[in-house]
Amino acid sequence: MLIVKVKERNAIPTIIEDLGERHPDYLPHLVEAVSRKWAGVLIVAAQHKGKAELTANVAENFRQILGADTLIRAVAPLVKGKPSGKASSAHVSGDEPKGIPAALKEVAKLIIQ
Repeated sequence: MLIVKVKERNAIPTIIEDLGERHPDYLPHLVEAVSRKWAGVLIVAAQHKGKAELTANVAENFRQILGADTLIRAVAPLVKGKPSGKASSAHVSGDEPKGIPAALKEVAKLIIQ
């Protein structure tokens, strides 16, 4: 369960998780379900058939600090993908799933800056 994996980073409740092999349609549904019950910064990653998928959601009360689009734009090159989204929610699908661990580490660094 993702909620039990919350860590405070720079006073922001954060979940950063690699979900392993998952169909890309799973991520938006998961993010939406978690975001309805929890407020913070949520970044989940998965891979499927040689593709990397990362989805971020930032609750409204933290968007003045950082946006989901900023986080995803920063890590998109690590998975060789093109980012899309807005401050509330963003996504990248890339051709380099081996870049997921580095992307998640970079997201954690960006949050504590």
